[in-house]
Amino acid sequence: MPVNSDLTEAQVREFFTTLSNWGKWGPNDQLGALNYITPAKRAQAAALVREGVSVSMSLPLATRPSPDNPTPVTHLMLQTGAPGETEMVPLPYSADYFAISPHGIANTHLDALCHVFNQGKMYNGYSASDVTSEGARNGAIDALKDGIVSRGVLIDVPRLKGREWLEPGEAISPADLEAAEQAGGFRRPAAFGWKKATCCLSVRVGTHWRKRRDRGTR
Repeated sequence: MPVNSDLTEAQVREFFTTLSNWGKWGPNDQLGALNYITPAKRAQAAALVREGVSVSMSLPLATRPSPDNPTPVTHLMLQTGAPGETEMVPLPYSADYFAISPHGIANTHLDALCHVFNQGKMYNGYSASDVTSEGARNGAIDALKDGIVSRGVLIDVPRLKGREWLEPGEAISPADLEAAEQAGGFRRPAAFGWKKATCCLSVRVGTHWRKRRDRGTR
């Protein structure tokens, strides 16, 4: 079901101005809203750790073509360590090769600030021409080379609805997010100085579980 269908195109375009952070951290900024995550906030987040359990949110590399994975990962073995394969080296070894087109919903990735343009410009007013066949001169993903560490919040929308996944095209509304916040008590840390801008929000939709069902691998 459409969400906010009463918004006009003009209103949506206005968001590019009213919700913009361009220039907020100076004309040369490469981090955007990640500037909110200061060393003090990282230390505060580390103090929240109780059990020390790490949880991966990455998906297996999608090597099979599908409607939502038109450019699957290419995975080749360069060496397997089989007899006769490594006669020119002291010890047998294995090695592989990957070619990945990460964008889309099939593979886990982070979008850089140079990923989307509006009227010939990207974040902070940098020109779209800063992205060439050799890469990006501004807004590139290597600005995040030190990683992102802050308080994390996971919203499981299918669980909120009593299901395992959302169907393709099914929208998540602001009301869904607010209901999940209330169910999980995610607003409480505000009392300790946490702002939403310094939290890393992850929203689970269950796509991977639906794919496993379709393949019969559950």
